[in-house]
Amino acid sequence: DEGLRRHLETSFGPRLAAWPPQSWSLETLTHAAFYFHPALDTARARWGVARAQVLTASGRPSPGLSITPAYTVGADRAPWHTQFGFDLTFETAGKRESRTEVAAQRAEAEWAGVALTAWAIYGGLRDALAGFQFATSTFALLRDEEEIRTEYVSLLDTQVSVGELARPVLDRARVDLQRTQLAVAGAQ
Repeated sequence: DEGLRRHLETSFGPRLAAWPPQSWSLETLTHAAFYFHPALDTARARWGVARAQVLTASGRPSPGLSITPAYTVGADRAPWHTQFGFDLTFETAGKRESRTEVAAQRAEAEWAGVALTAWAIYGGLRDALAGFQFATSTFALLRDEEEIRTEYVSLLDTQVSVGELARPVLDRARVDLQRTQLAVAGAQ
């Protein structure tokens, strides 16, 4: 993705040697997760709305002019006429400052929401990466165990064929080999 490449170049600068990277570190994967995860965009948008509410809360209320049709019953003149209204709001007792303070606190809370969302994304990525590394090492260990058990069964088969060992010992080793092969297939 070209946008991701620009994002990583901005974040890492000259440390990003080639594109695409040959290996992805936790830091590189974290930046990619931040770039692609929609929850972070949503949290940033909510923070932007909260910052805009601070500006709105600190403004003075606008005066209003209203023009409405009116109907008067029993008038000497025509019953329909136009009514004009002018609204001018005076704020008292520090209401604007209080409203601005509440909006600023909401903006701070939304910023904390952005940080918590980023932390949750990082935690999920870290857990997924740890799970992947665990699965990879488990798979490698199971492959090694399969090779060892295959060689062991081969040796036992030779011993049974020359009459040095009883058949049930070989059968048990084959069952263990099959269990290991199933585990390898499941790990893939």
